Amino acid sequence: MKFLRDRKEIAREINIKMTPVVRIDISKSAFGFDDCYKGDRIQIETPRYDYPVRCFVNMYGDEKGNEDHDHPWRYEKISLNPETICLTAGFGYSDVADMAEWSRTPIVKAGGKVVVMFDDPVNKNCYLRVMKVSDRIDAFCMKAGMLEDID
Repeated sequence: MKFLRDRKEIAREINIKMTPVVRIDISKSAFGFDDCYKGDRIQIETPRYDYPVRCFVNMYGDEKGNEDHDHPWRYEKISLNPETICLTAGFGYSDVADMAEWSRTPIVKAGGKVVVMFDDPVNKNCYLRVMKVSDRIDAFCMKAGMLEDID
């Protein structure tokens, strides 16, 4: 696991190299389950599809490798879950707001680097970890891909 600790190292990775940052709020669990956390949106370009795959970053405490529940920033498996899509009869404000939200998400290539910010706003603390998007992305599976550690 590669954590960014030094001020210069953090500035170099985020400001100079322009590595996209994905935030996961670890101060509260998501989905009503302990040790599960929901993160930001991310779009992944892949040569397999003509469009970026839209995903949500999620961590589940019951996955193998995520047993350290006291330190969720050390979870080994971080899932990229694709956006669910459904057809509706109408088009309104919520559709436009959702499109605007997706337009602000970082776009990363499959195999590209990201900085994952494990944010704990309650304790005013965060952990920054450099990871990479898996090389294989499947848009039509429950888990489109994973975030993997860079050694």
